Amino acid sequence: NVRFNDQYRFGGNREKTILRDGEKCTQCGTTRKEHIKQFGRDITVDHINRLGRGVKEKDNRLENLQTLCISCHMKKDGKLNLKKNDLFI
Repeated sequence: NVRFNDQYRFGGNREKTILRDGEKCTQCGTTRKEHIKQFGRDITVDHINRLGRGVKEKDNRLENLQTLCISCHMKKDGKLNLKKNDLFI
């Protein structure tokens, strides 16, 4: 279930990243289906070099993107408390 605007997210590379990574978290192996069941939303895509959310010049190259579950994404970003408003795609 790819949403219409996913073709524009991450420079159009969001879905490509997820498919390249086998539709699972590159850190813990949680699958996309497991993620949706557990968190009620799609698995996330991360900017490895942190040049993504909140920066003017985003680095959306495929080699700078990785698929992460919400838990691993929050750990990487140093956020230990998962709040509903903190969850992102």
